[in-house]
Order: sequence, then C-alpha cells, then structure tokens
Amino acid sequence: MSRDQQGTEDFRKELQLKLPESEIISKDPWSDDALDRLKVADALTELIRHQSDSLVVSLNGQWGTGKTFLLKRWQKKLEEEGFHAIYFNAWEDDFCDDPLVAIIGQLSEFLEKEEVLKEYAPKIKKALNPLLIRTLESVTKKFTGVDLSAFQEQFADNALKAYSLQRSNKDRLKAQLEAMSTRVVEETGRPLVFIIDELDRCRPTFSIELLERVKHIFDILGMVFVFGINRDELCSSIKSIYGEIDADVYLRRFFHMEFLLPEASSENFCRHLIERYKLKEFFFKLSDIDQNSVHNKDFELFDYYFPRFCSHLALSLRDIDHCIRSLALVGRHIKMRHFMYPPLLSALIILRLKNQALYQGFIKGDRHGSEVMDYIDELVFDEELDSDLNDYLDLIEAGLYLTQAEKFVTQLRLIGRGEALTHPEYLEYLSERTKKSSEEKLKKLLQIIERNYQDHSYRNLVTRSTIGYLSGLIELVEIPQQRLQR
Repeated sequence: MSRDQQGTEDFRKELQLKLPESEIISKDPWSDDALDRLKVADALTELIRHQSDSLVVSLNGQWGTGKTFLLKRWQKKLEEEGFHAIYFNAWEDDFCDDPLVAIIGQLSEFLEKEEVLKEYAPKIKKALNPLLIRTLESVTKKFTGVDLSAFQEQFADNALKAYSLQRSNKDRLKAQLEAMSTRVVEETGRPLVFIIDELDRCRPTFSIELLERVKHIFDILGMVFVFGINRDELCSSIKSIYGEIDADVYLRRFFHMEFLLPEASSENFCRHLIERYKLKEFFFKLSDIDQNSVHNKDFELFDYYFPRFCSHLALSLRDIDHCIRSLALVGRHIKMRHFMYPPLLSALIILRLKNQALYQGFIKGDRHGSEVMDYIDELVFDEELDSDLNDYLDLIEAGLYLTQAEKFVTQLRLIGRGEALTHPEYLEYLSERTKKSSEEKLKKLLQIIERNYQDHSYRNLVTRSTIGYLSGLIELVEIPQQRLQR
C-alpha cells in the first residue's frame, strides 16, 4: 500500500460511527440545542421556582426525543440560577435491590459536597439503616441461601409491632429529610429539585418500587421531583408486574402534574447530526484527495433531500441517528470514484431500519422494488409533499424499477402512451402510487427512467447488481443475491 493510500485509509478511520455524548459546556450548556429544548427548561423552571409544597412532575417523551439532553442541561441551568438540583440516571443504579438506597446514595453524595448541608448526610444515612432490614434479608438469602426472617421474628412480638417499628423508622427518615429540605429553602429561597431520568429503561420492579419510595417517603415540603419518562414503556412495565390493569390510572397516583415533551423538528435534528458527524467535511475531502467531484456531489444530493425527507417519515430521532450512522459507515467503505446513489441508498437505509424482512428479501433478490416503494409510501405520513420531495420519491422509484427487469419498464412506457399492455400480469410489479398516477405523472417518471439516471450522479445504468453493491456499503459484507423469479 502506498503512502497516499495509507493516508486515505487513516483518514477514513477518523470518521466516527458513534458520537460521544455531547459535553455540557458550563458557560453555554445550550449551545448545541438542535431540538429547541431550552424553552421547555425555562417553562419547567418557572413552574417550580416558588414551589413550597412537595411536587412530583413527569415529562413524557418517546425514546430519542431529547429528554436526557434536556434534563442534564436543565440541572446545570438550575444551579446557575441558585437552585440546588440533583440529576439521577435511574438505569445506572437499577442493580440495587431497593431503589431507596440509590436515591439516598445520590442525595448523600450531593449533600457531602455542600458545606452548609453536609451535616445532614450522616443523619439521613443513619435514619435509613433500619429501613434496610428487608433488603438485607433478601440479599443475604440470594447470595448465601440463609433466610434471616426467622431471626427477625425474635425481635418482634407480632406483625403489628413490626409494622409500627417500620412506620417509626420511616417517620424518622422523613424528619431528617424535611430538616434538610427546610435548610435548602432557607438558604436559597427555592425548593430542592431531584431529577430522575431513564426510569422506563429500568427493570419493572425497580421502576415501580422507586415511584413508591418517592410517594411514601419523599412527600415532604420543599422537595420537587421531576421524572423523565417514556410513558408507554412505563405502562408496559407496570402491566408486566400487575397484569392487565389500567396502567394509565395507576401512574397518575404518583404524579401531581404530567407534561408531554413537544415534538422536535426531525429535519433540524438530522442536519445537526450530519454536522456533528462532520460528514460534509469528510466527503468533500474525499473528493479533494481523489481530485474528482463524485463524492461531494453525491453527498450534496443526500444532504439536500434526506433531512427534509425524514421530516415526512414516521421516524423517531433515534431512528434518524441510526440512519446517519449508516451513512458514516458508507463513508468508511466506499471506494474512490464510486457512486453511492443517494436516493436508492436512502431507501435501503430506511428499509433496513424499519422492515428487516423486506430489506433482506429485496437485497437477496426475492422481493420486488414495487414492494419497497409501497412500504416507503406507507411511512410518508404527510401527503402534502412539496415538489422537491415528490421528485425525490420519483428518483427512488425509478432506481428501484431499474434494478428489476426491463419488462417492467416496457409496461410502464405503454401505460404512459396509453397503449395496450403486452403483459398485463407485470402490473403487479408496479407500485400502487404508479398504478394510480396521472398520465403526466407517469411521463415524468418515464423521463427519469429513459435518462437512465444520466445526471451528475448516475452516468451508468442502475442494475440489479447496484443493490448488492449498496448493501455491501452498509453491511459488513455484501449479501449474495438470488435471481429474481418473475
């Protein structure tokens, strides 16, 4: 391998396939706020700013909608505004048998860092210890097989006495927590804010028990709990424990107020990811190294259409991140002066993510391009597409047809000219959108096909082998194709 070739390979390896979590810049934590979550943070601050009673709030959003981004930065913003605020990722601590241990552990770490509050850390820990008897029993039995419950019975005359003891222990812990929260309010004039994230990703028993602990032990003056949750997933966790109950009603027991995280702009998020992955710089440098415009022009086509296309598809933000990582993988694999056929690549990346069975069948050659087009049309939830996006769909469809047999294209020409079909049975291989198209629409599609994609990105006829080539760019190895049966 020559020095230039080695340099190119090293350059490719620098292209990241997974981004590290965005670092929170202390001076400007919202500098990378592509989803406009600062507005939500400000609204939450105003909601709790003068709260004196206990308050438990949930912020509901699907996975990948920016809850963690928002809550972590909101915690920093609260500190800047004079609040005491704790951020707790519950998923990282769901190995604990009792979530109360995790909550108090997080609270103690916070208190020990605050000079005027550190005296409360040992007092709260001491008050917690008697409540951990049941946890000690379960852990001991789990790891040693020894059941300590019989020993505990020696210290309780009856169940009522044991209950009274536990109640007293809980009250002592609450008293210490109330003393601490009162001190926080006196010092700052604001409540102590405890932010709990990723609860829906925890094991079901941990999630439910954590909510129960907050409800029964942390219902104290001067404390605000804010949960970032995926409500649907949390409801599923509840049903997995309690069966087919009304999980929505059950959840309302725990939250005084519930809010829905506003939908974010898919297009803005997609462009933000393209920028963070530095894909433009990569493909343009690839063209500079090769002294050929293939790579930068292909990227420009993808960059122009794909973010806008995402905004009309039923894709979550996490789905979009997956798609952009797939494009980064293409950058790692693509050879010099090789096209990446952006419309077809877009279709394959989305299909691979959303419908594995159809994707695998298509790239192997035993499913038709019309089926892929019909599925993509199903994902497009907005029928009012502008002309550019309709053009993009036409480019995708034309490419899909060109990967099939010429017979399909022949029948399409006959439809466009209003002539009798020579093989009507081939109509089943045309997409539903094409079958229903006006004559003008068909002519437009035919023009794309007749040109054989003869624009700057498609100087060679797209063929069946193109799909194998593209699948090889987004898989570890190219998947062997079968002969399409017709």
